[in-house]
Amino acid sequence: MYVFPKNIRLLFLALGLMLTFTACDNEIAQDEITPEIITEEEMPEVLIEALPPDPTTSDPVEMRRRPCFRFVFPVQVVLRNGTVITANDAEDLRAAYRRIRSAGIQANFVYPFDVQLANGTQVTIRRFEMLRRLHRACRDINDDDQPRPCFNINYPISVVGRDTTFEVNSWREFRRANQAFSPRGVSIVYPINVTLAETDRVITLNGDRELYRLRNLCIDRGDDDDREPCYSVLYPVTLSIGQNTVTVVSRAAWRAVVEAAGEDVDVSLNFPITIVNRDTEEQISIENVADWRAARELCD
Repeated sequence: MYVFPKNIRLLFLALGLMLTFTACDNEIAQDEITPEIITEEEMPEVLIEALPPDPTTSDPVEMRRRPCFRFVFPVQVVLRNGTVITANDAEDLRAAYRRIRSAGIQANFVYPFDVQLANGTQVTIRRFEMLRRLHRACRDINDDDQPRPCFNINYPISVVGRDTTFEVNSWREFRRANQAFSPRGVSIVYPINVTLAETDRVITLNGDRELYRLRNLCIDRGDDDDREPCYSVLYPVTLSIGQNTVTVVSRAAWRAVVEAAGEDVDVSLNFPITIVNRDTEEQISIENVADWRAARELCD
């Protein structure tokens, strides 16, 4: 048996260690240049809902749908197998959605990419959670509960329907009374007392004009009265806070901005805005406070 000299054995050992560390370095380098593909199960639904309606659709609800932001193209989508699809317009993204759905695979966007809000503001989306949050905020489903009331009518109150005067004990009873005496509904017998939600202060209203004025103030401050709204706001919306203009993308953000401004600062909502009927998905453009008041009355 041939015996390697000691210095040769040391040379082989050093060469083996060098090859081992070189292989490890190559693996690390390969990991660094190979992107980690993270897919999102919800991604296809968020993608298609964020696109404008398919121009070939005949579905009236789909035709009325108006997303509150637009993709800034090009946008890339990565499939689970690493294939990257580049979309140069909405039709390319719609084709990518069909490919994902027909193949039953998962995918994700290649981040970051930009979207443009309805007011022209450009936002950079850095991960799927940001896109999902924006999508939900736009449809006013970011709040788990019904919006807190701006004020509560202190029931019971008296109302008149045709020639009949009677009491109602809640907003639901008031709504049913309006429906029963359709199309003119019932009229409130004033004065009535209401309680402001923020301060628990009780004030007396002496007529429809004072009630409308209070409701308009609630609109500006991002709250509703004690009624159950039949619509959702399509965000973003823009507010004038004193001398400043602020854009918000959810009801919670609306409230936070107004509360931070304080009660002494003038707050107003910048029209037009769009609201969506919760039952029919119909989108309604609101040009002023009077339009919004009329739309709210349709909830009755």
